Amino acid sequence: MKRMIIATLFTLGASSAIAAPQFVATDDAATTKLCVAAADDSLLRFHHGVKHSGISYRVLGEKVRCNGEPIANFAAMYNDDLRVSKRLARYSSDEVKTQVEITEIARRNGTLQL
Repeated sequence: MKRMIIATLFTLGASSAIAAPQFVATDDAATTKLCVAAADDSLLRFHHGVKHSGISYRVLGEKVRCNGEPIANFAAMYNDDLRVSKRLARYSSDEVKTQVEITEIARRNGTLQL
């Protein structure tokens, strides 16, 4: 029984690790590296990257797009640390989506109810 529980926990842990997207920079451009950092890093590491890139937060917020999205939205979609997207949202001219809406769906008597 103990082995079965350990195997189950290992399987659950492995499946959750696989679900997280991995971002890899395809070139050495500073903006590409900042897009990857916006999705993966903590606020402190992201800020360090911005500081050493020579690109201001204002330029990041207004001009930089990651996979077609404003960098603030990209950070909000992929980074669990919402402080990164909130920092970028201060300088973004686009509406930044930092909140997620969850709708419950229930099946009662054979019909779906929202």
